[in-house]
Amino acid sequence: MASFTKKAIVNTFLELLDEKPFSEITVKEIVDRCEINRKTFYYYFHNTYELADDMFREKIDEIRRNFKPDQTIFEEFLSVFDVLKQNRKATEHVYKSISARALEDYTYHLSYERMEAYVAWQAEGRRVSPEMIHAVTDCYTAALTGLSLRWVGSGMPEDFLNSIRGIVRSIDGLTKMILSYHS
Repeated sequence: MASFTKKAIVNTFLELLDEKPFSEITVKEIVDRCEINRKTFYYYFHNTYELADDMFREKIDEIRRNFKPDQTIFEEFLSVFDVLKQNRKATEHVYKSISARALEDYTYHLSYERMEAYVAWQAEGRRVSPEMIHAVTDCYTAALTGLSLRWVGSGMPEDFLNSIRGIVRSIDGLTKMILSYHS
């Protein structure tokens, strides 16, 4: 029952994000629509920011669970872009409601860990310093974060997404070259 209630809160929040900006959604609105009390909401989440964080993490975890071992990290990133596009209104409302800096920090943080694991994997068997792994990870994470936010901010046009796909695919080869150069 607990899992059902939490899922109902998240789904209601997503419905509301399709209707209006994040900054206009209240806990009262969520609990009224879910027909639960405020205590139940606060049992799962401290506030709507934590709810948004949980919702995005769940979506990304779902993508990762459905990923096949032979797919690359970049195919995973492209899957995230697809989820954002499928939830276009909600994505735009979050983008317009949260400060650009906060959204950038959140997106960066969400991507960094996965990118670091990828770069470390590419560095296996090479004499690459942890500082270089960090630098390459930071560079790619910042680039993908910036491109992602620019794409959402420009209305998620298909041609821009195609450019991002091309860039994401080229990073794989570049990573190997950079790490070879520094090993």
